[in-house]
Amino acid sequence: MDVHPSHEAATLTSDEYVLRVRTAPFACVLSDSARNHPVWQMQAVWFRPEEGAWQRVVQAELTVVETERLALQLATEDGSPLAFDITFAEQQLSLNLRSGVEGGAWLAVDLHARADEHYLGFGERFDSLDQRGKEVDLWVEDGAQGGLTYMPVPFFLSSAGYGLHVDTEVRCLARMATPDDPGIVSIRNGAPSLSMTVLPGRTLKEI
Repeated sequence: MDVHPSHEAATLTSDEYVLRVRTAPFACVLSDSARNHPVWQMQAVWFRPEEGAWQRVVQAELTVVETERLALQLATEDGSPLAFDITFAEQQLSLNLRSGVEGGAWLAVDLHARADEHYLGFGERFDSLDQRGKEVDLWVEDGAQGGLTYMPVPFFLSSAGYGLHVDTEVRCLARMATPDDPGIVSIRNGAPSLSMTVLPGRTLKEI
C-alpha cells in the first residue's frame, strides 16, 4: 500500500484499487486502477441532533495520514464536530464516523448512484429483487409483506462493483436512488455513530 498526502487530499493505493480523499470539497472515491474508473463514491456526510434538522458537513481536515489509515476531523454547517476514521487494507475499506455532540440522533452518508446502477440484498424482501428506487427500512418487524421484514440484513451488492455492509444494531434507512433523488444512495443510521465496510470486486461472486 502506498500513500500520497497533501494538505487537502490523500491517496492510498493497493494492487487493484485507489482511494482518494479530498477535503475541499469533501469527497471519498474508490477507483479500479486497471479500468481507471470509480467504483464507489461518498459525496456527503450529514448529522442530525436529537432536536434539530439535518446538517451537512462543510469542513474537513486531515489529521492522520498513515500507510493504511486516514483520520479526518469534520464539521457541519452549525459547527458540530465529527470524527472520521478510514482504513484501507486487504482490499477492504472500513469507514467509521462518530459524532462529538452529546444527544446526537442520526448520522448519514450520501453515495453516488449511476443512472444504470442496481442493488441486490438487504435480507428477505417481498417487493422486488432490485432495490433501486426503494427506501429500505432495516428494522425487524413482525410482518412479512411489502417493505416490512423480520429478516433484515444490512448488506447490499451494487452492479457498479462493490458490496456495502453497515455495522448497525439500530434502525437504519437506505434510500436507494429513489425517484426524488435518483443520483444518490443515502444510508441513514439512527445513532451518533456509523460504521461501514466497502468490499470491491470485479464480479458479484468475488464480492
